[in-house]
Parts: sequence; C-alpha cells; structure tokens
Amino acid sequence: MGCSIPGTDNLGNGALMRISPVLVPYINNAHPSAYADAALDAMLTHNSFANTAGCVTWIKILWDLLGMKVPPDPKWWVNTYCSTAEKLEGNTKLKFNSPTYPGFNGSLWQFTDKVVNEAINKRLPVAKACDIWGSSGYVTETIPSALYILAMHSDNSEQAILSAVNYTIDNDSIGSIVGAAVGALNGLKGIPYRWIKGLTGRTRAGIDDSGEVFKLILSAKKAFWLK
Repeated sequence: MGCSIPGTDNLGNGALMRISPVLVPYINNAHPSAYADAALDAMLTHNSFANTAGCVTWIKILWDLLGMKVPPDPKWWVNTYCSTAEKLEGNTKLKFNSPTYPGFNGSLWQFTDKVVNEAINKRLPVAKACDIWGSSGYVTETIPSALYILAMHSDNSEQAILSAVNYTIDNDSIGSIVGAAVGALNGLKGIPYRWIKGLTGRTRAGIDDSGEVFKLILSAKKAFWLK
C-alpha cells in the first residue's frame, strides 16, 4: 500500500482546532498511539514542526486535564505546553507578526514561553494580551492566545469561552480549542444550561437532521467510554 502525500508546510490553525476528538478512542484505553494519531492528523493538512508539536502537545494537555479534580496553576498551561513541545518542535526558526516583539526569531514554544509568561506575570486583560501577539488563524497566534485564556479563566468555563469568542480575531477556532480544554477539565457541569438547551444537534446548516450530533456522541460514549 502506498503512502499518502502529507500536506504542505502550513502554519494555519485548522489541525489544532479539530484535534481534540483524536483522544476519544483512548479515554478508556490509554495508549501512546493517541500521540501518533495526533501527529498524523496534523501532517495530513498542516505539515509543519510547529503544528505537529502543537497537536501532539494539546492531546497530552487534554489527557492531563481529564484526570484533574481542580484547575491547575496559571503557569501550568504554558509550562506544560512548552516543556512538551520543545522535544517535538526543536529549535525551528519562525517569523512572528507581533509588533511588541519585532524581529523575534525562534520556535513557537520559545515565543509562547516568553510572551505568555510575561502576560501572566503582569495579569494583563485577555484582549490586551492577545493584541500583543495576535489572535488570527495562525497557530503562532492561536496557541499563545488559547493558553493565556486558559491560564486566566480555566476555573470558569463560561468566562473562558466568552473570552475566547469575544476577545480574539479567529474566535471560532480559538473558542473550540479553549472549549475542549475546559470541557475536559470541568465537564458538562461547567457549561451553562442556557447554552445547551437550545442546541438542535444538526450536523450542518441546511440539513434537518436534528439530534444527529447527540446520537453520534452517545455512540462514541458507548463504544469508547462505557465499558
């Protein structure tokens, strides 16, 4: 069987925003293959060291969160990301668009370590922090933004998600990433009921298959969780 051709070098955040379901088959069956699956998923469409490292690291973060009873320290987010991504991304050299750090030349984990820790130390408002490094559709901006929002608000799922969708540019992507993290940490009880009660459960616009998403979730739960 021939190998498929991986995606081109791409710093878009599409792979990261869809990565969380990769963990689902492993919830009741922990195995390192989860990390291999995350890497393969990233490489299919966003084949860069930064993206592959980001996706694999995010699966680790989600796995850690599933086992937590209380939110971690604010610096846990950036320190866990950077200590893991460093081993995967290495010392790549990327260009960053942040006007606050002109000419920064390094890897994504190095940039993230610097800017997010500085923002945490200053307790910057989310909107101001995201303006410093940007919050568009590039993983170089998405990862610092998501990590900072979670560092500030992981104890409050509603506030974390509202910050992601109200204070970032690519808010659907960053919202999905932040939402997966607070979901893993705080569970369904952390999501306001008023957000849930009106959901139709359709798979896409223009198709009246109401409830289909809920059926798929239940099927996944039965297959991978309830043993």
